[in-house]
Amino acid sequence: MNAQGNLTVKLEGRGTITLKTTDHMATGGEGTIYKVNDTVIKIYHKIDTVARNDVEGKIAFFKQHPHPYVIAPIGGVYEGTKLIGFYMPLAPGDYLTRVFTTGFRKTIGFKDADSILLTDRMRDIVLFAHSNNALLVDANEFGYLVAPGPEPRIIDVDSWVLYGKLPATVSIMPSIHDWHVKTIGQQTDWFAYAIVTFQVYTGLHPYKGVLDGYTVRDLELRMKDNASVFSKGIQLNMSVRDFNCIPGPLLDWYKSTFQDGTREIPPSPTETGVAMTQTGRILHTQVTVTGNLTLEKLYEKPGEEILRVFPCGMVLTDAGTLYDLKSKRVIYKDALLDCKVIKVEGGWLVVRKAHASSTNYVYINEIDLSASYIEGFVLQWSQLLLYENRLFVVTIDKLIELQLRVFNRILLTGKPVCSIMPKSTTWFDGVGVQDALGATYLVTPFGDDSCISVRVKELDAIKPVNAKAGEHFVTVVGLNNKGEYEKFEIIFDKTYSSYKIWSTITDSPDLNIAILPKGVCSTIVRDGEVTLFAPSQGTTKTIQDSQIRTDMLLYNWENKVLYIYKSTVWQMSLK
Repeated sequence: MNAQGNLTVKLEGRGTITLKTTDHMATGGEGTIYKVNDTVIKIYHKIDTVARNDVEGKIAFFKQHPHPYVIAPIGGVYEGTKLIGFYMPLAPGDYLTRVFTTGFRKTIGFKDADSILLTDRMRDIVLFAHSNNALLVDANEFGYLVAPGPEPRIIDVDSWVLYGKLPATVSIMPSIHDWHVKTIGQQTDWFAYAIVTFQVYTGLHPYKGVLDGYTVRDLELRMKDNASVFSKGIQLNMSVRDFNCIPGPLLDWYKSTFQDGTREIPPSPTETGVAMTQTGRILHTQVTVTGNLTLEKLYEKPGEEILRVFPCGMVLTDAGTLYDLKSKRVIYKDALLDCKVIKVEGGWLVVRKAHASSTNYVYINEIDLSASYIEGFVLQWSQLLLYENRLFVVTIDKLIELQLRVFNRILLTGKPVCSIMPKSTTWFDGVGVQDALGATYLVTPFGDDSCISVRVKELDAIKPVNAKAGEHFVTVVGLNNKGEYEKFEIIFDKTYSSYKIWSTITDSPDLNIAILPKGVCSTIVRDGEVTLFAPSQGTTKTIQDSQIRTDMLLYNWENKVLYIYKSTVWQMSLK
């Protein structure tokens, strides 16, 4: 690269191109990935990796054997005459890990039927590879994207081995490693498929949960001992999705694979039948105390599933209905499931990613509930970010805050608040996690009008799966290099110039937490108890109450703690 950080390379069949810092997507162990328009380019750190990964052989193989779910290299990348990488088409979608989490599934309307369709198509990928004498080897959860449909897109073909010729050294993510098979082959591919697809259905790794004799860090030991979620005495939180959502024959195959150690080709998830496997659920904490909390029902809509509550007090259902908890009125009936809502002068601003820019922005008048589609505001953006009652859009190099004023006409403007690298930033709830050439930054708004990009070196070694931000506080869950989910809690000072950080291993990537503007957080980690803590003050209080379940999804309405349970909105408060 030159002094400006640019790299000029030649794409086979396309010609010369200059890769800029703003094109950067991610930096990993073997190489750096760039995105230019609809093309993804991978440059290896070491030239010997090109031969070890058989780049030329894979380009030729996938030209002869294309598959709609496989994002494969289509040409080499050269520096002079030296092959240094490959390029492939850009794949749409989110990382597979996102659909492990219940909150994200609600956001996109992902149902149990979608799990069946997605995992059946993932099965097709493995069958395709094996039918062509290829192995996936390391098909872990970060090797897949989920595109609309839903359809899988396997993107990490670096780990594939063609014609059964294994290299001298093979790296496999510990979370999918099959310790019971000495030789890498089709059996180990199916074991990896079992691990990642089980999490699509349940949200839990099959060797997690509380089991006597093992700690939260004993993932490898439990895998070696076949001590899975099907073990007698396993304790699972209610947030783990019911095993009955798994088709019967597939559920039996999971038990046989994880608990009994058998290695067979799985049945199609579309096969129906009654499972022989008996499943139960035991709570982490058996609590008999009641009466510590007041739980007040605020809203329910028979026939519609409640997807989320926005901090301004707006409820979104799967029918696209927006209901205001304060006025107790339906304010809009044509919202998209991925829309965002904030309270503005005289009403609400609803922003959605529609096909035409003129319908992206809708102003709802709180007096007569008339809907005005805001014309004349054209801004090219790719993502929406909601932080409390502030709304942002992600452009080519900036985070832009949307601001609406009502005069004799409606005026919508955009205020740049932070420079970003959008191609290498993953956006979560109120925060972005940015990979700046291998260095991790958190892009987070704070206060009434501020936003900052903060270097957090402790996050360099993880792949982020989930995150949420509030005032002076960010929590992140990521997959570490041992294949464990590690949760980080970062507490910032008033100016965000310094921080304190704490981490722990957790069972799942879900974050069930409400972060209030006044600086108090409420979280449910175990059935039977809720924890209140003020990060900046360092105070914590745990309240036991048998009414509390981990499948109560927490939200905040301004400084009120709310939760969704069985498609009803409730408010939680201390007596």
